[in-house]
Amino acid sequence: MTTRSAIARDRDLPRPVKHSVSAGIARRLAWFAGLVLVVSGALHRFGFLLTEAFANVLAVVAGMAIAALLLALFAWRRVWVKGVRGAGDVAHAVIVSLLVLLPFGWAAAEAMTHPMLSDITTDLDDPPALASRAALPEAVKSEQPEAYPEVVGHRYPLPVERLSELVRTMMEERGWVPIEQIDATDGITMRGLAHTLVLGFPSDVVIRITDEGETSYVDMRSRSRFGRADLGDNAARIAEFLADLDTRAASVTAVPTVED
Repeated sequence: MTTRSAIARDRDLPRPVKHSVSAGIARRLAWFAGLVLVVSGALHRFGFLLTEAFANVLAVVAGMAIAALLLALFAWRRVWVKGVRGAGDVAHAVIVSLLVLLPFGWAAAEAMTHPMLSDITTDLDDPPALASRAALPEAVKSEQPEAYPEVVGHRYPLPVERLSELVRTMMEERGWVPIEQIDATDGITMRGLAHTLVLGFPSDVVIRITDEGETSYVDMRSRSRFGRADLGDNAARIAEFLADLDTRAASVTAVPTVED
């Protein structure tokens, strides 16, 4: 066989289609980011990873997901223009990256609709004292009333001792870690540690029950231990707790009234 015929034969043979290396890397990077997010989230939720370290991991996860998404878009250009293989890897990378970035996008959207507050209380003038004795930020006094008008103290026609039993039971049901209870002549103060449902970010919670004779008045304070914005978590925690306490107190005696 001559050299010319061999060359012609080689030209007629189908050439192997290349696979996009960047598409494969993007897919693996996206899945790795998702795995790190799930594992670190579980470790933090159950107390095996410190919040400071978890915050750093979240930043790395977001960076990996963004990098995987950009790499997938770059690979798609080669798949579309040059006809190389890798469309499946690109699709996997895009979908997984967007799923990983979804909670970050949700947090960003919530941050835009909520004030930059992380310390919420029903009493702006004399807030229940935290164990750390941290003062209430001035921004809370000016921004909270407009942002969370529903966060106010509640009055109940129950003695302090009976009401404190209900409060203690509700704290236990929510899985709040008890820190201390302070009994005074004018009432009872209970401190605990609450965590967000999914990722377990901690918040200090104080419930102050003031003895008013025939009635008792309940104030609350909830303060995130980390971050400048709580995305409405503390206000929701207080409002939901007091709404539940309303229902339970009503089953014992008359319906409680809300302070104007």
